[in-house]
Order: sequence, then structure tokens, then C-alpha cells
Amino acid sequence: MKLRIITLLLFTNKLAFFSQNNLRLLSANGTAIKVSINQQLINPIAQAEVLVENLKRDTLQIKVEFDNKQILLGNIFMLNQKKHDVNKEYYYFVSQKANQLILEFKDMANIVELPKNYVSKDPLADSLIKTLNPFGHLCELKKEQVLFFNNKPLNGKCFEAMPNKYIGYTEQLLKKVSKAEEKLYLALEICKNNCLNTQQLKSIVTLVDSEFDKLLIVKLGYFSLIDTLNKKDLLNCFKLEVVKKEFIYFVENSKDFKSFYASSCRQVSSDTEMNEFILKQAEASNDSYRIDLLKKNYFRYCFSVQQINRILEFYIHDREKLQATKLLYYKCAEKDNYKNLLNLFSYPQYAKELEDFLKLQNK
Repeated sequence: MKLRIITLLLFTNKLAFFSQNNLRLLSANGTAIKVSINQQLINPIAQAEVLVENLKRDTLQIKVEFDNKQILLGNIFMLNQKKHDVNKEYYYFVSQKANQLILEFKDMANIVELPKNYVSKDPLADSLIKTLNPFGHLCELKKEQVLFFNNKPLNGKCFEAMPNKYIGYTEQLLKKVSKAEEKLYLALEICKNNCLNTQQLKSIVTLVDSEFDKLLIVKLGYFSLIDTLNKKDLLNCFKLEVVKKEFIYFVENSKDFKSFYASSCRQVSSDTEMNEFILKQAEASNDSYRIDLLKKNYFRYCFSVQQINRILEFYIHDREKLQATKLLYYKCAEKDNYKNLLNLFSYPQYAKELEDFLKLQNK
């Protein structure tokens, strides 16, 4: 009898250990929320996206506090076709309607454990050595900072794609970061600094979630392609009709767009050019829409710190303001003065995160 009890306990403990799942809650309208699961507060600071990890229960009691201070209760069921699941991440949209909590299941995916060594131990080229055309290497980490190699010929024309094995490194790098703007930055840098074939570009695009982020990556990667004759295959990267139409327009006018995707900024865009962009930011109904508009258009400009300051004044929440500030850094012609934006944040932890981000860029 004792043996049966011990066996049952061991089985139960094993099941509990392997049955951990994650829950990702996304605010449907982009406003920040506070979440409690089974009476435990998950995020003391309100966020538009909340990740809850290592959950062992299938049924969860959830309490959500919205930006209007309304608190609503509900239940979430983490089951796959009414059965227990293992090592999955569940995605739910969260909203409120008529004083009711609306929890809409969006998706479920495997939790992927990443290997510790996620770039090659023996790179083909050292990041401190400049060669004329170091084909064959994507990037490596030095002092926890990603360093990219410019694998294009000096004339900028691509004839040979980077090795396919570096798509694996790309996938691991993008999965290692959790924030959408960091994934976008990594993907854009890889597309900018490496020659690609169409299939490689499609593989990179699948690693991000937002349709508009995918469009940005395809637009930039398009100018690194060795086989633009297969450009129609890229249309399959998108689901939204509005994004497909924008991609078709981009391809038809790609020669005109190429100047918008310069790798560096030296001359600031004029206030006349900038005013239309800033006006669209001002007219957006919330910070989530502002971020989407910014991602779609910011590559067309080179910003001064003062112009960025004007844009950030329209952001209400520090979370989205930080996201915009990091993105705009890469198209700022006055990076030495970027610290002047630290005082725009209401909460010190966001200012500290921007300060840490700037230190990494200046290493």
C-alpha cells in the first residue's frame, strides 16, 4: 500500500513539474491594465501586455483593473480541446463591455527553450576586423551586446545570400528578446546588413507578430534581395488586405522608396516634412495607434531631438513612450543629445530603462 502511495505521489509531482504553462494577456484597445491571478497581483505597474509564467493550474481566477479604475473579475481556462496541456503559452485579448470582463482566446503556442550558446562559438570573422566583403557571418554577442556585420559588397549590390544556417541564429536571437520593438530592431538590422534570398526574408518575417512590423521588415529587406524576381512570394507573408495593398504599392514604386531606408541619418528632416507626421501622431486616439503609425512611417525621416520631443508629448503612458523613444533613436541625427529625453517620463523606472538602453548603444 505504501509503495502505491509513493508511486502516486511521484507521478503527481512529475505531472506538476512538467505541466507548467504561460499566459499572455493583451489589452484589446492598447490601454494599460493591472492583472491579478488567483488573488496574486502580477504587475504593480499597469501594462498593455502582461505575461504570467509557470502556471500549473488549468482554471484561473483573474481580476483586471482598467485605466478607468474599473475592476472586473472572470475565469480563464487553459485547456486544449478540454484536455490538460504541457509547456504551452496561451494568448488572450482583454477588454470590458457593459461592466463585464471580456476574455477572448487568441492563440496557443509551444514554449520554446533556447540553447545557452545561441551564436556560433567560432565566428568566421571578428567584429573588430573589417574586411572588404565578409560573406558568411551574421552576428555575435560581445559583452551582452549584439554586433552586426555588414556582409554586403562595398557597392551595395547583392549577388550571394548569407548561409541558410544563420537563419537559425536569427530565430534564436529574436526569440531571446520579448519586447516587440527589440524584435523589430534585430530583424531590421539583419536585413539591412546582410544579403538575402526571398525565402530567407520570408523566414525572418515569420518571427514577428505584428502585420505592420512584418511590412517594415519586408520593405527594408527588399533592397538586400538577390532574387527580386520572386518578390511576389513575399505577398504571402501578410494576412491583412490593407497591408497587402501597401506592399504591392511599395514594390511598384520601390525605386522611389529606396532613399527612405538609408542606414544612417546625418541631415535632419525639415519641419515642413515633419509636421504632417507629427499631426498624424496627435490625431491618433490612443498610444497603441500612435505606435502603429510611427512604425509604419518613421523610417522615412531623420529626426532631431527637438522633433522627437514634440512627438513624445502626445504619448500618455510611459510604456508606449519608451517604445517610441527606442525606435526613434535609430533615425536620430543627434544621438549625443538623446539623454535630454530622459525627463519626459513620469516613472523613474522607465527613464532608467532608456538610460540603460543608451549605454548599450554607446559601448
